[in-house]
Formats: sequence, C-alpha cells, structure tokens
Amino acid sequence: MRLLNTRTLASKQFCGRCLPYAILSHMWEGEEVTHQDVRDKIPTLESQHGYRKIKEYCRIAAEQRLELVWIDTCCIDKTSNAELTESINFMYRWYQQAAACLIGLSDLPVIGQVKVQFYDKDWNLRATKYGLIVKLESITGIPADFLTGRASIRQISIADLMSWAANRQTTRPEDVAYCLLGVFGVKLPMIYGEGDNAFRRLQEEIILKSNDMTIFAWQHNNVGASPAQIPASRSPLLAHSPDNFSRPNKNEIITILSMNNAAMSASTNSEYIVKNKGFCITSSSSISPKRTWRSQMKASTLFLALGR
Repeated sequence: MRLLNTRTLASKQFCGRCLPYAILSHMWEGEEVTHQDVRDKIPTLESQHGYRKIKEYCRIAAEQRLELVWIDTCCIDKTSNAELTESINFMYRWYQQAAACLIGLSDLPVIGQVKVQFYDKDWNLRATKYGLIVKLESITGIPADFLTGRASIRQISIADLMSWAANRQTTRPEDVAYCLLGVFGVKLPMIYGEGDNAFRRLQEEIILKSNDMTIFAWQHNNVGASPAQIPASRSPLLAHSPDNFSRPNKNEIITILSMNNAAMSASTNSEYIVKNKGFCITSSSSISPKRTWRSQMKASTLFLALGR
C-alpha cells in the first residue's frame, strides 16, 4: 500500500501495518495527478487541476493529526498490472481500516467506513455520515444500521447486497464487478477489456465461497422477453449485472439473518458444485408446516444446466 505524507506529499510504500491514515473518495475529473507525476515531481505538477485536490485533502488530513493519506489517482502505479490488481482487490479493506474517509459530494461510498466526512468543491466540511444518516438511507436504500456499522453485511443475503449496487455507473464496464470484490470478500485478476464477463466471473467466485442461493434470485430487466430475445452470451442462471437484482421499492425491508440461522443455512445447504455444464446443488427444505429452523429437513439434489 502506497501512502502520501500530508506535509511533504512524498509517497512511501508500506507492507503490513502502517500508521493511521485518511482516505479520499472522489469523482475523477479531467486532469488528475498520477503516481509518476508525484514521483518525478514534473514541472507542471502544481498547475494540474487535480493537484489542488490533493493539496487540500492533505491539509484537511493534517489538521486531523493524520500524517498519511491514500488517494487512488496518485497512490497506485497504474502502469503495473500486478499493483493495480492488488489495489482493486484490497481497496474495500483499505477503506475499512482508514482512520477517516473524506468524500467529495459527487461521490458516495458509505459502507465499510465509520468516520465519514462530506466536503464541497471548495473543501468546506458540509456534513458527517451520522448527520446525514436519514437522507443516506433514503437515497441508497441501505438500512441505517448497515450504514453506521451497527449491523454487519455478512448477516444479509447476496441478493440484498447486489440490489444495493443496482444502477451504479462506472467509467469502465468491468468496474461494476471489481468494485464489489471487497463487499463479497472475494478476489479476481483484473482483465480490462473483458466487459460484462467480469460480473459473470464475480458470481462464479462468490458461488465457490458461499452457498447462499439468493444469487439466483434475479430477473431480466426486460421481463416478459422470450428466450430468443435474450443474448446468447448470457448465462441463463447468472445475472448480467447488479441491475438484475434491483427492486421496485429500493427501501423495502431486507431479510436479516441471525447468526444462528446463518449457521444453520450453511450446514443444510452443504454441497454447491460448479461443473462444466451447470451447477449441482444439494438443497434442504422444511417439511414442517410451522416452517421453523427446528423442523425436520428434507434434502434434495438439483442439477441446473447452463445450456439452452
């Protein structure tokens, strides 16, 4: 992890644990400062539009007694595919571990970070996450308990997590999948140019790690379309994008699993195998009319083919 010194703007590579740092979340603009610009101290550095952003960001972090900052524009050597892959795979964790997250109001990452501050374009503090919690819940559709960290995203279904990412806009189509790696706790190699295939790979990786069958609880955006109208490149079992998990009412109450129920679900849906022609799933269903977790469970094995 490469961090900038808030006073000298010199970058330093850290392996393992490091001092407390702030992290900047922002919308990329026309002339951003790169790692090479900072490293080489190019003559035009201070005249670049993105340089003022970095200077103001470092000033605010220093005022909060933080000596180090991370910003994606200049703390990642994007000419190194290995470093880019590592950064994208670990970015969610870096947000979690940051002492503070400073957000330009054009951006809105609010999960996984406790101390979040919102700044306007002139870097004046406008609000904190706790001060805007009601509005954030309404805009994002994410319940306040998850925004504040009182509830863990590990307690809810894959379909619910996917629904939160519905309608997200990214510059590169692959980033729709890559930005969710930390949320689902999986890692993928970066293959820019693969397009929508990145989201398919994400789902396959999630399936290898989790037995939560709500990953299949999605629908085509063109509901009512015949199979002939659905592109042949799309799997009939896997969603095309997080948009397929969207709900008409984004603020509808999600199902929160207790830790006991989550453990029971894991034990009763034990077999989940990806094969070359489809998925082999061992599922369990209750045969008691009371539908409680203490009911007698009946196992069944399903094979879902990927072909048409």
